[in-house]
Amino acid sequence: MTGKRNPHMEKGRVLLAVTGFHPQRWRELLSAEREVVPLHLVIAEAVTRIRPASEQSGIEIRVVEPDVNLAVMGDRRQLVSAVYNLLDNAVKYSDAGSSVDVSAGTHGRLV
Repeated sequence: MTGKRNPHMEKGRVLLAVTGFHPQRWRELLSAEREVVPLHLVIAEAVTRIRPASEQSGIEIRVVEPDVNLAVMGDRRQLVSAVYNLLDNAVKYSDAGSSVDVSAGTHGRLV
């Protein structure tokens, strides 16, 4: 390819290299199935997945159920994975006998 190089593309390649993401992975993330995903289902699935580890560590998971109408656009699998990762870190770095609170809500237009 001839002509001027796009400086933003060069920076993008550096960013991809630094973060460990490859262009194919970016394409996969950007082409993920997007749908309206109710957050109460995302939270329920992530909590179900983390519960055995939390019980083994002696950590209580307390969920404040969000409104069933609270939803976001996204890939359900990726959203569950993101919430699970947050809960996994909370369980790993909490002391036995403590609790982890899980909730979702809105602040203006943000969820």
